[in-house]
Amino acid sequence: MDILESKEVLLEKSFSWWKKLNKKIEGKPQPIQVLQKRTMNTAIATLEDLIGVPFSELSMSLYFYCQDLQMTQFTKLYESQVELAGANPEKFVFQLHSFFNEISTKIKKENLYQDFFEFSYLCSSVRLSPNLYRSINSKVIMAYLNLLLQTTEYLRPSKFDFSKNIVGISTVGEVLTINDPFPLLDMGGYDLQLTTEKIFKTKAAVPNLPQLIHQSYSKYGYPLKSLEDIEMLSNVDRIFTAMTSTLYPFINEFTFDILPQKPYNTVATPLFDLTSGITFSLPTKLKKRKKTLPTNGVTIQFENPYFKTLLLKETYYHDRIFCLYKMQTTGGDISGFFDTKDAFFYSVFLDYDSKELNAHFQDLVLYCYSCYTLNDPNFEITKIGDFFIYTGTPITATGTLQGGKLRNQYHKETDREVQAGARKGNDAYTSETKAIQGFIRKLPNGQKASEKAIALAESLGYDLSPSETYVQPFTKQVFKLKYK
Repeated sequence: MDILESKEVLLEKSFSWWKKLNKKIEGKPQPIQVLQKRTMNTAIATLEDLIGVPFSELSMSLYFYCQDLQMTQFTKLYESQVELAGANPEKFVFQLHSFFNEISTKIKKENLYQDFFEFSYLCSSVRLSPNLYRSINSKVIMAYLNLLLQTTEYLRPSKFDFSKNIVGISTVGEVLTINDPFPLLDMGGYDLQLTTEKIFKTKAAVPNLPQLIHQSYSKYGYPLKSLEDIEMLSNVDRIFTAMTSTLYPFINEFTFDILPQKPYNTVATPLFDLTSGITFSLPTKLKKRKKTLPTNGVTIQFENPYFKTLLLKETYYHDRIFCLYKMQTTGGDISGFFDTKDAFFYSVFLDYDSKELNAHFQDLVLYCYSCYTLNDPNFEITKIGDFFIYTGTPITATGTLQGGKLRNQYHKETDREVQAGARKGNDAYTSETKAIQGFIRKLPNGQKASEKAIALAESLGYDLSPSETYVQPFTKQVFKLKYK
């Protein structure tokens, strides 16, 4: 029977693959073992996604949706791997490590990080918006996403520093990383698998399950004792990874603070207790906004035992405005985005069975966004309790505008910016590319906005008054005086 026809056949075959891999990497440094074990796990997960998919559907023709030639090349590279998985699963499994080494080398040498992140976002969009991509098999896109996520393991500035995850690229091409909240968590599972196999092979005394689990995970810093413990922590890890990977193309040095810091635990913050009284479509209203958010966003403070703060920022990407958000709760951080053009709201709750949970959370975030972008008396942060209740109590909140110059959130700025007098070639100065957010500007009396500015504003969802114009986002070169 073909491997991709049955989970049982794949499971049986995977035992022999693992045995072969473990023998191959035995005695090698632990970092190499970790990387190759993760790649093996990715290979098997990819094959499992493809079970039952006809070979003719493995080619997604995703390049029809690509923005440029580079994304088309990425599509063909990953498509070749998916087709190999369908044609020769075992060859696919044992050459995947080489594929990741080759493609990561290409990305690093040619500085294709942003292109890679955009391709990842395209694949995520296919999964999250299946109605727009009906010709693409959902199982195949999951296979792509598995491969893309594992590629990032090879893209770290230091490939074997498993304490870091890459999360974006700065406007000057620097790879941005964040601390992995659960480094080497998966190694406990691999060790548990190996120990179990040895016990059965040698017919040794079988320790009780809690003891076996504790022995396998505690060496990596996780004192787990049950399968429920493993599942809970793994779920928190999956949620954190889903949020950070979906935000790849939006994260630069100015939006870095949108990323979650404290992993979100669904048990600690029961959002099912959130109730929305919104009876109209907020995404529709937000298609005609009157204001932009301040350069560094808005921070909303909740007077609530569960919700802490909500950070909102706008960013310009692919000819549209995205509102990025981070909700801090007692159970951890929830990060996502809202596409103002397509009216699409991303949150990790999209995959939950309860559609009401995601809808109420979306209403809360978008109501707060509306308070600062619409000129409508119904949208004031002080009135939030008229629409939202948590555990029977109306929510109360206040907001703080974060204006001023665009602040670097990745490297807290320690240089002094110089407005005049700096020159290239002067060792006292360093040059830097600055991103300037788009904004609505009031015109002097008697002046009118150009047709181009009006058209651009309309395309981005801004409803200008006759005395306003829109200044589109741009970058500029600045010189900064170094500290001695």
